[in-house]
Amino acid sequence: MPPPLPERYRLEIRLGRDGDIEEWLSTDLSLDRPVLIRFLGAETSPKRQERFLADHRAAARVAHTHIASVYTADAVEGGAYAVTEWAGGVTLADRMQADERPDIAEFLSNAAGLADGLAALHDAHVVHGSIDPSAISYAKAHPAKLGAFGRRASTWTAPADVQALGETLETVLTGQPAGVLPPSQMLDGVPLEMDRVLRSAQRGEIDAHQLADRLRSVPYSAPPEPTRTWSWRWLTPVAILAVLAVGIAVLGNLLDAGPESPVLFPATPSPSTTVPFVTTTEAATTTTESAQSPAPAAGVDVVTAFTYDPLGDGTERDADVGHLTDDDRDTTWRTERYFDPLPLLKAGVGVAFEVRGTPSRIEITGMSDGTLFAVRWAEEVPATVDGWQQVASGTAIATVQQVQLPNRSGGVWLVWLTSLPPQDEGYYSAMTEVRFLP
Repeated sequence: MPPPLPERYRLEIRLGRDGDIEEWLSTDLSLDRPVLIRFLGAETSPKRQERFLADHRAAARVAHTHIASVYTADAVEGGAYAVTEWAGGVTLADRMQADERPDIAEFLSNAAGLADGLAALHDAHVVHGSIDPSAISYAKAHPAKLGAFGRRASTWTAPADVQALGETLETVLTGQPAGVLPPSQMLDGVPLEMDRVLRSAQRGEIDAHQLADRLRSVPYSAPPEPTRTWSWRWLTPVAILAVLAVGIAVLGNLLDAGPESPVLFPATPSPSTTVPFVTTTEAATTTTESAQSPAPAAGVDVVTAFTYDPLGDGTERDADVGHLTDDDRDTTWRTERYFDPLPLLKAGVGVAFEVRGTPSRIEITGMSDGTLFAVRWAEEVPATVDGWQQVASGTAIATVQQVQLPNRSGGVWLVWLTSLPPQDEGYYSAMTEVRFLP
């Protein structure tokens, strides 16, 4: 049970434990904003509680983009608590567990920022004491931030902070424990200079300021995109296979031929038989052709639907996503309730649909008024949000939104929500049905 907290804070979601520290996503009712509350219960000793408060109060003296802000820390009956910045709830440890690797260029800027933030702590005579991937929150919607104060060992030192940060950065970059293989040997585009910088930090040869400066100076250029060179020689085997297929088909018809065969004995229409004609109009051009009946429209099927939250915790009310394709307008999927406008937290969140066929339109029913959304497409789910091709965008202002789609066969379509309307003391959006029409 949490200790009694001031009435201005409302506990919302228990996030888990950080050692002997309980963590809760909470709301600061006075300022109407989400906060992270970390607290120790009555089972901890007074000495442990004193150290916990001292660490948070020391960190509160430092203001830095890459340091999670500490708003307050105090003792209460049966424990101690600290209120810190809510930075999204996704840590580098979470991303490693999901097998997500950071983009190298983005990694470099955030790694240098973290080292610079650590230098600011050390300049204020503050030692973090326990840096690892779970102590750093990270999402593309905001800079990486060092937090998780109050869990340090009493014998920790500033050089140990730098060594731990160097090991953490390498582990996150490669997915392997530090020292297994140099990052330049495991990842394309990582220069040897990165190996040298991280090794210097891990051996205690440089301080946090030097680590930040050297990370900024690491040369990096993105590897070129692979190009595919066309060759007419590729057509040769295709042409041979096509000729063989036609020959086999003709031979099969001849072998099956009999008195009723249309190949050897084509039917001759009687003089009284009329051949129907169908006139179709497309792009203001009229053509006339003989046919038995109009060709049916190609079917479009949703193979699967799933939530897409790469910039958050990776989930978004997953259990309800099937409501969007169940042909029941009484069932609903909605986003989580956010306590700040979505653009302040991350670039967006959405639902993706793997589609079989070639849809011409997407029909979205029941989207909350005021939702800003985009429709995107990719052959398969890309590694980053930027890998999608945006085909349309708009604002939900009606019960049913219909969007014309370009000619795309198969692949994955994404309904990407970029801004959620305010409602019920928060921000969220709902949808009841998404259909792809031929």
